[in-house]
Amino acid sequence: AEIRYRMAQMERRNAVVRARMRGVLAEVHVHTGERVAAGQVLARIIDAEDLKAVLYVATDRLVAWGSVIAVGPSRERFTGHVSHISPLVDVSSGTCTVVVEFLGAGTFFKPGMVVRVLLIPAGQ
Repeated sequence: AEIRYRMAQMERRNAVVRARMRGVLAEVHVHTGERVAAGQVLARIIDAEDLKAVLYVATDRLVAWGSVIAVGPSRERFTGHVSHISPLVDVSSGTCTVVVEFLGAGTFFKPGMVVRVLLIPAGQ
């Protein structure tokens, strides 16, 4: 058993995970020593130029949005798209989580910056 353990440690030291893109490691879905399979998602790498905004929207404001626009302090504008609407509703506030992604907005907007996000209903 000790020999198998040492061989497993050697294999682990020689293991390499390669990503097809450059970016920032945002999420890790496995732990050290956990067995993984080919094709399994191990981590999420994001492009530092892209920006993700997490919004808390009142359930009575949930409609089909035609466009989503982010406006920065210097009036920069970026058009985004809704990537996820949570099916869970916070009972105390009556809101649900909406995730919006803005491609290329990271060149102007930085994490922690105050940005106004406009949710424009379809047809307007």
